[in-house]
Amino acid sequence: MVLPVLGMVLVALIWGSVTLFSTWSGLPSPVFVFYRVAIALPLVLVYALNKRGGNALKFTWTSALSGTFLAFNWVFFFEAVSRVDISTAALLYYFGPVFAVILSWILLKEEMRIIAWIPVVMAIAGILMIFFNSRVKTDSLGIIFGFLAGVSYGSLAVCGKAMGKKLAPEALVAQQLLISTIILSPFAFKGYHLTATALLNAVVVGIIHTGLGLIIWFNVLRKIPMRVASIFSYLDPIFATFLAWVAFKQIPSFTTLIGGGLIIAAGVIVSNQYRSELKRVKTTVFEN
Repeated sequence: MVLPVLGMVLVALIWGSVTLFSTWSGLPSPVFVFYRVAIALPLVLVYALNKRGGNALKFTWTSALSGTFLAFNWVFFFEAVSRVDISTAALLYYFGPVFAVILSWILLKEEMRIIAWIPVVMAIAGILMIFFNSRVKTDSLGIIFGFLAGVSYGSLAVCGKAMGKKLAPEALVAQQLLISTIILSPFAFKGYHLTATALLNAVVVGIIHTGLGLIIWFNVLRKIPMRVASIFSYLDPIFATFLAWVAFKQIPSFTTLIGGGLIIAAGVIVSNQYRSELKRVKTTVFEN
């Protein structure tokens, strides 16, 4: 169990550092994301085909939609990073799991008990605290992009949930990367100057942060429960905040930390509630 846990921490560190490379690249967010998905695609696709064969390329409308959400998700997130400090963008991004709960209630008709609304209220309070923070409200558009990144992240999660066990994670991600590459390809050939530094940063993110990071995540996920993996994912914004402080001397305000803490706590509560709900359903089925 120790090695899978260390694997999850490593993945969180890798993904938490991606904002540094997006900043160093200096590329517009749609261009940066295009290179990220296009470079990672061959690695993940080969891995998926090796594990699942031809089933890895059996598209559905849900997997295609999730690929669209993935493209917008990362574009919104890196646009937010370019406008506000990294900690603010990263913390807003993790509103996604809470938004996924709301979407599941609306679209998938899942039951929402009163207690399930507690993390929703916490996350909204956290967002409002960050939005009205005097240090970031001067670029409200950056806050909006961060919020949209969280919304698209939640929508992506709902698509994955709707797929259920119909498609293996590696196959779904391979399809998402392919769709994202197609959607973002028009941005790859105009409106920017690709320097050697920008290309190097994009290649590192495509190979290490996306391709290798996802392959490690797939392998670790086979050895630990999804609920544990989801909680470890909340190390991402912590690493992102710490690395932004080290690399760029970006020190989040107290208000941002409190608001972000509420969002992360809400996400952890959602993960625990989902685990409890699964146990309750299994017990009911067993009793019947």
